Amino acid sequence: MKQRINQTASCIFLGIFFICTIYTVVSCNNADNSTKIYENMQSISTTENSENNAVLEISSDTAVQETTTANPIAELIPTDKDIYFQTLWDTNTDIYAYIYIPNTNVDYPVLRHPSNNLYYLEHNIDGSKGLPGCIYTENYNSIDFDDPVTLMYGHNMKNGSMFATLHNFENTDFFDENRYIFIYTPYNTYVYEIFAAVTYNDNHILKAFDFEQEKEFDTFIESLRSVRDMNAHLMDNIDVSYEDKVLVLSTCTSASDKRYLVCAVMIGALGD
Repeated sequence: MKQRINQTASCIFLGIFFICTIYTVVSCNNADNSTKIYENMQSISTTENSENNAVLEISSDTAVQETTTANPIAELIPTDKDIYFQTLWDTNTDIYAYIYIPNTNVDYPVLRHPSNNLYYLEHNIDGSKGLPGCIYTENYNSIDFDDPVTLMYGHNMKNGSMFATLHNFENTDFFDENRYIFIYTPYNTYVYEIFAAVTYNDNHILKAFDFEQEKEFDTFIESLRSVRDMNAHLMDNIDVSYEDKVLVLSTCTSASDKRYLVCAVMIGALGD
């Protein structure tokens, strides 16, 4: 009797082990395939493939030549980064922006699903389900980056993709030397200066604070500045007021009840 029980238990264990192994292999393969899709996307997003792209491109090089004298923001924008949205839309029409942070792996389209805020948490840019998902925002925010606070999400992938390299800002030297985030849209390029990189609670920020109220905005900014731990970095000399537009990038940490946030304030824009 004991022998049968042991044999049954062994079979169950082997079965579970087999299923888990297959699931792990499939998940890893899916993640690898999706990563390759993004790597290809980074390449084709800078490639013109239709007449419409001539209208939709953000040509930083041209912008620098024409507006450096009038707008010093142009000097900050990378001159070799042209984003062709028509090319991106050929893959997914939910793409509405593109984020780039120099010296990190953050170089991705930004998406928003029309009805499901969590869709791109576990769906890739080609519509397939699984990791690494997408860089995305929710419908609590508009897509014109005109809200007091825009919150953007991305997974902390072990292979360094998506928002994993945001954690580089935990290093003091990296934080001090890498100051800017660039957001490209079909007709504008927005420049943000980073003022905080902190580990924060996992509250849904856009639900926890009513950013239509100046007092709530100030409370949130103060909560960022009040974080004190070994990995928190703050630029106290950068003033952030209710008239400003703040971008918050959010990703996972090793703690299930914490998020890592990189926060930046819009300092200028170029566009039509």
